[in-house]
Amino acid sequence: MQGETGGRWVRWQERVTSWARRLAELPAPVAVLLISALLFARHYDGVLYPSLWGEEGAVLLARSLNDPSPATILLPYNGYVSLVPNLIAWIVAKLPIGVVPFLMAGSAFVISIAAYSLFVSRWFRSIVDDDRARRWIAVALAALPLGTPMIFSTLIYQLWHLLWIAVLLSAVPAPASRAGRITHLVVGALAICSHPLSIVVAPICAVNLIVYRSRHDRIKNLWFLAAVVAYLCLGIAPRAAATPLNVAVSYVPAFVTERVVFDTIFGRYLRFVGGAVWARVGAVCLLGMLACVLVRWRDRFSRRDWTLFAGAGAVILALSLGSAIGRPPHKYLMRYVRYAYVQQLVLVLVLGIVCRRVLVLSGRERIAAMGLALLFLARTNAANSYLFETRRDPHARQLALFLHEVEEQNHGQGPFHDRIAVLDRGRWSIRILPPEQRGH
Repeated sequence: MQGETGGRWVRWQERVTSWARRLAELPAPVAVLLISALLFARHYDGVLYPSLWGEEGAVLLARSLNDPSPATILLPYNGYVSLVPNLIAWIVAKLPIGVVPFLMAGSAFVISIAAYSLFVSRWFRSIVDDDRARRWIAVALAALPLGTPMIFSTLIYQLWHLLWIAVLLSAVPAPASRAGRITHLVVGALAICSHPLSIVVAPICAVNLIVYRSRHDRIKNLWFLAAVVAYLCLGIAPRAAATPLNVAVSYVPAFVTERVVFDTIFGRYLRFVGGAVWARVGAVCLLGMLACVLVRWRDRFSRRDWTLFAGAGAVILALSLGSAIGRPPHKYLMRYVRYAYVQQLVLVLVLGIVCRRVLVLSGRERIAAMGLALLFLARTNAANSYLFETRRDPHARQLALFLHEVEEQNHGQGPFHDRIAVLDRGRWSIRILPPEQRGH
């Protein structure tokens, strides 16, 4: 009897080990599907039942419908041009108005998935050469409760994911294939021209001009630098900003410790419960532990790793400082998650690389580590689940019916934009009027 029980135990261990090994391989398509599922599980209502919230209707859709010319793509909002959101809104506005909210929310979600899945690509072997480890780091990024539903389902907020894409692409050498290089250049330029804080790409590319000396790398870095300069000259319009520039940066240390460090690891719930002082002390302890790990196992990190860590720290500080200058801290910086979002992604990426270098585990130890990681992620997501409640917008169905009625009324009467005007007022931040009522 004991022998039979022992045999079953051995077979069960073998099955678990085999399952863990297959799971650990994580092919790239499976990683992308897993990332998509994780993001959709948190934000599905924003995609399935979208509403033209705030700037979605008042700015992106309204401008594209009122002025269908391509010049609308280059119009600034709040002091800068968001090229990719403007371009998508301009294209979507040509389609039947009833599907516009779904297309705008769906486009936002696709950009979000692309931003999280980008690190799965072999382009980033210069950062993490192990494909399997890189895929798991990308999945961990999606599994942590970072951001808010608005960041994932609202097109106007995709400028933060585009900033993340710009930072990632600027940090690696040019791809080997011709198609990869062209994609790299086009996507990188579009991402840079969609966020004013993309200026952080400039010093990264300047350093890479020294580190990577091949012809394709120089073309790529000079192209990115040219995109930054062009955007600063043509895409920034301070006079159109809703709020004046703020030069008081006294909130930056508190912002970095509370929002960037503490919230990334433990989530916002513990900070709400424990208070700001607890969060700052916890963040300092976490940074101290990270420093001890780096010193203790410094021989496991290459020169490229140390350069990457220094660059990541500089990017976190630069983005935090840029957010503090661009917004009044009392009103925005410490309140809204989006101003710390990209810094949090950078920090998780660094922590993933550190774990990859330090944790050299055997088969059973790897299974135990995976189990602990899953428990930590489950606990963190459960504690912060209230921040990701994607309750259906009560106006979403009314908006869909409203747009459908407008489309039916204007059916067969020529191009849609010739028959209506869209204003920045109304229940959904827009109101559609016939041409004869313009100005009333």
